[in-house]
Amino acid sequence: MNVWRRGQQFISLLNRKQQGFTRQTQLIARELAALEQQRDECLRQSAALQQEVAACQIKGAVTRATLYEQQRRQAVLLSRQEEFEQQLLELAEQREEQLQQLQHYQLQINALEKRQRKIDRYFHSVRAQHLRRRERQNENDIQEMANYVR
Repeated sequence: MNVWRRGQQFISLLNRKQQGFTRQTQLIARELAALEQQRDECLRQSAALQQEVAACQIKGAVTRATLYEQQRRQAVLLSRQEEFEQQLLELAEQREEQLQQLQHYQLQINALEKRQRKIDRYFHSVRAQHLRRRERQNENDIQEMANYVR
């Protein structure tokens, strides 16, 4: 019966590990959602900058000062847009890392579930055998007492 108790303790340990991995996957899912929101924000700002750059295109005859001013403004906008593109690349890298961690945790959860099922099945069979032996022993004791009383 000690085996049964130790088995149950081990199974509860596996359950706690599995719950920890589940919490980690939930945390990663929230982080992925936040990264997705940041990505959408960067894309929106990048599109707005692209429209501003397009608005800076000079049409017609203008003075040299206006031309230089528009070129400087366009250069500033393009550098800001490049910063957003760099931020998008960093967000994509972070997303890939988070997805790899999520996949790792899911594999760990699946392995723990498989291990738990195997161990649980084994301990249930051990318990069933123990109960059968105990029942047979009780029957033998009853028969022995009945024979002794006669």
